[in-house]
Amino acid sequence: MQDLGITAIHHALQFPTDLESIRTHEALAQADAPTVDRVLKRILSYLQGRNQRWPDRRLFRCLDYIVQRSNHQATRVIFQLRSFRSCLKAALDRLAKNSSLTATTTTTITTEREEGGIQYHDTNNKNEITPSVETIIKLIGNVLEHPSCNDRILMDIRQNQSIMYILQWITVSSRLEIICLHALAAKGKFFAKDMIGYDAFWTLAGLVGRVPDLLLLIRNSTTTTNSATKTLYLCLKAARIFENLLNYAKSSRSNTQCLEKAVHFVHSVNFIGVARGWEVASSHYLEDPDNSTIRKLMHSLTSIVSSCVAVSKDVASRFLDVRSSSTWRATLSYDMKTFLNHMRQQQQLQQDQPMDSHNSMNSISITTPAMDEIALRMQRLIRITLSVVVSNGSKTMYRQSSVDELIQDMTVFLLLLGFDVIVPEQITTLGRPAASGSINAWFGDCDFHHISSDKAILFKKYQDFFVVLLESYIQHLQLASEWMVINVSGYIAYFLINILSLLTNDSLKQEFPQKEGLSPIQARLQKLVSYFLHFDNAVQVFAKAPTYLNDVIWLPTIQTALQGLKLFTNGENNDLEEKEDAFLMEDIILSTKQQDRIKQERKQKQENNQTIILYKSRRAFSVLRTVTKFSNACAKLEQAGALQMVNINFIPNNFVGLLEKDDMDDKEEEKYSSLSVSVLNVYASFTHFIAALASTMALIRAKLRDAFSIGPVIMKLLWQASHRVYPEKANKGLPLSQKEDATTKKKDDAWAHVVTGCLMVINAFEFDNESLQKWLAWPPVDDAHERNEAEQVWITPQMTSSLQGRLSVLPAILHILLSQQDNLQERMNGDTHMGMLLQAANAFNLLSLIPECGIQLVRDTEAMQMLCVLLKGLLEHRKNTTHSSLEKAEVTDNIKMDEATSEMSIVQDEQEDHEMEDRDGVDDRNGDFESTISDSKKSLSSSASGRCFDFLHRGLVRVLTSQENMRFIISSDVLTAFLKPLRTSMIEMDSHKLELSRMLCQSFSEERLEDFIRLFRFTLDDDNATRLHELCAVATSYACPNPLQWGTVLGIQVVEEEEIIQSKSVFGALCRMLVYDLLEQDSDTVYEAPYRRPAAAQAIEILTQVLIPSWIVDCQDMYSHIQNSKKLPKQQQRKGGIGINNKKGDDDSENLVTFITEYSNTPIIAKRVPLIRQSSFFAALLSGEYAENSCKPIKLMDITDHALKLFLDVVHSVSMTTQVGDTNDGDGDNNDWSHGNNLPSSMQWSDIINILLAADRYGNESVANVCEEWISRNLFDKQNKDRLNGAILLFRKCRDPDTMDAGVASDIVWPFQKILKQALMVIVTELSISCQTIEFNNMVQNNDEHELSSFCQGITVLICSSIIKLSTHSPS
Repeated sequence: MQDLGITAIHHALQFPTDLESIRTHEALAQADAPTVDRVLKRILSYLQGRNQRWPDRRLFRCLDYIVQRSNHQATRVIFQLRSFRSCLKAALDRLAKNSSLTATTTTTITTEREEGGIQYHDTNNKNEITPSVETIIKLIGNVLEHPSCNDRILMDIRQNQSIMYILQWITVSSRLEIICLHALAAKGKFFAKDMIGYDAFWTLAGLVGRVPDLLLLIRNSTTTTNSATKTLYLCLKAARIFENLLNYAKSSRSNTQCLEKAVHFVHSVNFIGVARGWEVASSHYLEDPDNSTIRKLMHSLTSIVSSCVAVSKDVASRFLDVRSSSTWRATLSYDMKTFLNHMRQQQQLQQDQPMDSHNSMNSISITTPAMDEIALRMQRLIRITLSVVVSNGSKTMYRQSSVDELIQDMTVFLLLLGFDVIVPEQITTLGRPAASGSINAWFGDCDFHHISSDKAILFKKYQDFFVVLLESYIQHLQLASEWMVINVSGYIAYFLINILSLLTNDSLKQEFPQKEGLSPIQARLQKLVSYFLHFDNAVQVFAKAPTYLNDVIWLPTIQTALQGLKLFTNGENNDLEEKEDAFLMEDIILSTKQQDRIKQERKQKQENNQTIILYKSRRAFSVLRTVTKFSNACAKLEQAGALQMVNINFIPNNFVGLLEKDDMDDKEEEKYSSLSVSVLNVYASFTHFIAALASTMALIRAKLRDAFSIGPVIMKLLWQASHRVYPEKANKGLPLSQKEDATTKKKDDAWAHVVTGCLMVINAFEFDNESLQKWLAWPPVDDAHERNEAEQVWITPQMTSSLQGRLSVLPAILHILLSQQDNLQERMNGDTHMGMLLQAANAFNLLSLIPECGIQLVRDTEAMQMLCVLLKGLLEHRKNTTHSSLEKAEVTDNIKMDEATSEMSIVQDEQEDHEMEDRDGVDDRNGDFESTISDSKKSLSSSASGRCFDFLHRGLVRVLTSQENMRFIISSDVLTAFLKPLRTSMIEMDSHKLELSRMLCQSFSEERLEDFIRLFRFTLDDDNATRLHELCAVATSYACPNPLQWGTVLGIQVVEEEEIIQSKSVFGALCRMLVYDLLEQDSDTVYEAPYRRPAAAQAIEILTQVLIPSWIVDCQDMYSHIQNSKKLPKQQQRKGGIGINNKKGDDDSENLVTFITEYSNTPIIAKRVPLIRQSSFFAALLSGEYAENSCKPIKLMDITDHALKLFLDVVHSVSMTTQVGDTNDGDGDNNDWSHGNNLPSSMQWSDIINILLAADRYGNESVANVCEEWISRNLFDKQNKDRLNGAILLFRKCRDPDTMDAGVASDIVWPFQKILKQALMVIVTELSISCQTIEFNNMVQNNDEHELSSFCQGITVLICSSIIKLSTHSPS
């Protein structure tokens, strides 16, 4: 073996091809460690001795030769030799010395020149230092690159800061750049931290910054020079090191200093050069994709930019300008096309390959190495897009067109991935501008119902790429235009179904191993499914998915929604808190303050978790409700277990107490109130979803009714929520306008939405009579399970019906309808309350179809009356509200789900057309009244109050006219109690009450008039059915509102020599009920029937309300006639007396006259002249022609002392007023007596009537007019509390005893006819109160048949005369 020596090694370096050099190379390759050690020691001695013959550069070259030429086994030992480490240490020292010399020598004349972004320092000793440094750096690079390099060597290099010097020399000399980069790349991972600390980012950025100018030079040159190629390679080398350093800075192995350095660089101006280089490289890549160097450079620069954006997302805005976004989008589109073309070629190869028993299509892989590179590059590009959308998506910097184009490209790419055969024309659609309908045009005829199983290999191999792609797709969908999302939703749904089918295949599950939960790709797919469930196109596609996909399409959203309901399941959270508190108490090491702090942190964490759960739950319910628009999707929800959330355990027993806590300070209360609102919104969304689901399919309604017992769940929630909205105590009710606190108002509105949702669930069963029947009598628990009393503590007696303690929803509905009657108008003006009222009225309308509803309702007379009041209030609100305010009052359901608010449409029941059979003896004429009824019904529009009125009116009529309950309703006199609030009078006429009573009575007529008449006639001669017979008369009168039918139907007609009280007609029965008492016997007890008189009085009162307008006109005419009679000339007023010109004074005894009565001998003195002037009777009596004139005193018959005194006082007063009037010019219109003001205020009705009778007896028209005027005025004075009693007294004393009708008929001349008519009109319009007066009771107790008959006959004549007027003015 040739002896190894430094000389031989140097010779081999100089002449590597001669024979001696070859032998030296072979000897070195075979040399053992001791031999090499001797050579190394010789080199070390020369390095230490500074031998002129052997300079450092020559020795380091020899050392480098040994490192490269030694065999690997020996090299491992050589690297461990002390001599080698000493030589290497010397090289490192020389590098440090030369680097310092270059930087600090004072004799150095430095000139700077910028080349490619790096500053080079050319010195006057450059020729001496650079070759030596070049040799050392090359040596270091070869050592580091050698497989035998050990940790000791690496630590030596680190301790000598050689990496810093190598980075420094990159900026000093362009000659050393490639060598330095080679050394830095050799052990890049080990020295990554060192390089970052020595600002390698900025150094390498200078090299990468040359890319734009370099590529521009290459583009403009006809041929590519060797120098340009080397420089391009240099940039590529620097880019790869740059890429590795950024990956290290992002990794968990790096410390915060490295990451801070990376962030600092990304925000520096140097990064702009890197980004510019990436854009230019991408542009050149698109022009020359076959150039491997440019492709690799662009690949690395893409990784750099992707990592920089990931390190600091704030820089993403730099890629939002038109130039940058168009560059990377074009690059991404091109790579997508290339990837799909490669996949298409592989598919074609699979199809062309013959198949036999030993060969399958899978023998040719669907992927290629080129696809691997493209997938990695696309992954980095998509990471850039993801960072851009996450950091700047909410700003206006991201152009809408860019987002839509990217969504379009991603959609096309994903769709084509699922095709078994990809058509080239479809690939070309990538990169086109976004346009409405483009997706439909390209893929409208494609079949999406199959995907080959080999695609699982694709998703497995490129799983990281697809995860990033799907995540970016999800984020960009949030910013895409609505039309774009709608266009792609249906097609992406097909893609998702195919991929999920692929991933859920049992034979392919092993392709995607996972430890717990979902794999990253499955999680993203599930996010997309949840997102696209908001869109109809996608829902329709998902609804066609196989059943085995229910768990991945529908179940996750259902479970998310269910979490919100489980959050406050009875006892769960409390038990958990108690366990944690017990754990803290057992820990004796913690102080009280520490325990409080831990509890506070735990509480805060729990609240945050609850808020997140509630938010997600509400969004999930919003999605589910959107899905319910499609019946096939509802079937999928049912199969996936959506009905499992209908569980009574999810409704807390003390829901209000759980969400309404008082022992909190203001801050805690505000926070807890916010949480309570979120909880209530979840429950409101739950009820809205169940309502929408139930309204879609009969099968679901049946399952909710039979399998899941929806009734107790909704009733439990509705009862608690409705009593929170409208508590029993009015002062704690929902503060309509008094609440000013915004948080409290939100909570109140949230409770109201829960109530509305519960009512919507009930209304969803509108076409299911079996379910509606069960809503009125629902078992508290399933009959198949044992009842647990502890679970039924929420049940109250008010919630149960009479059917064996079963639950009824009717009490809750009535509570909502009838609460806060005092604030009715304010309730109807608020959207929230009007919404509840509307839903409750609709629910009542639906339940009224069931006879059980009427049975439960009619027992509560107070509720019936309040419902009538509500009906009247709705009508009044409808009439008094302008069109604009009505539209504002329209109610929307708006649990917007992120906020809430969409309204479930309410389908109104269609009224059946009932054709009335021919009535026996019934006049079927329709006059003006029926036209008025028809017009009133048509006037109710579709406004909220109008719809509410329609529902309530229809339901009440249905209940009160139910065939099944008709006998009970009549015998219980329900109609009297119901219509009681609609009584009105001439004094306080309420047009709304009048109109509503007309509408209700017309409805009764259309539904049950014939039945009432038939039953009335059937019980006519049955002594055992007197009560039913009389109450049938009451019901019949209510069902006959048309005055033109009263004669034939009710018998209100005047028949000669026939008294109405003896008539067997309906009205005759009412009259007998009114004036005659009837005794009923129950076992051994005999008692009066208290129902008769009030029922008959109200029936006549309601019946004649239609006549009130005409009666008011008649009374005004009568009053005017009385007034006009007092305005006649004075001579005509005094025509009854004899003119006497008495010139003597009034005090003369001859002008006085004394009277006594037959009842007393007490003298009553009066003035003669006033009597003679005003009374024809006294004028004749005192004229001297009669014998009484000479009698002193004169005895008067048929008058009491008190009445005579009153009469004489009024005569004197009238006379005095007349004398005063004689002295005035004019006709005396302003005389006090003309208004009766001179009558003493102490006068009672009996006094006035006695005076009126005396004035009539003695022919004193002036006094009679004064009395009539007083009576007319006081009959209509609501301040006069005794007016009805006085009206009865007036009738009794002033009636004509010789006629059947008391002198009311117009063809009879009776002096009190007009005043009697007025009195009867007032009495009839307020008959219910009139029959309770003392005078009416006296009349009844006196039992004067003629008086009672004339009273009823007078009413009959009065009504008949009004009917004649009404028919006369009728167009028919």
